[in-house]
Amino acid sequence: MEAPYEGEERQKSLLQYKASLNRLLRLPIKTIYPGHGQLITSHHELIEERFKKQEKRANTMYHLLKQKEMTAFHLCRKLFPVMYEEALFLTMSETVGQLDVLLEAGQIGEMQKDGIVYYRAN
Repeated sequence: MEAPYEGEERQKSLLQYKASLNRLLRLPIKTIYPGHGQLITSHHELIEERFKKQEKRANTMYHLLKQKEMTAFHLCRKLFPVMYEEALFLTMSETVGQLDVLLEAGQIGEMQKDGIVYYRAN
């Protein structure tokens, strides 16, 4: 995550990533040559796998927020109890991305208390 320039909105990278994957689904691709790993010959399956993984994580977050309102950091600790200290940037980035997805879908809302943003299920 990178802070936006003054007066600009923060980039919502997970939403952008999902939009890119949706565009790829519409392309008649036979083979993808990744920078590492094996050739990808069934990109539809791989993309659907990615979507399912993201949906599962979003559902987990939604159910946590149904129990009580939380900050992004508290959610991060719940989602990644072992990893968050070692990879805080990565885990916070994923957490904020999932919050963006849920906010855009209207499944959660945000509110401020004493200058701190809290999220809750709608």
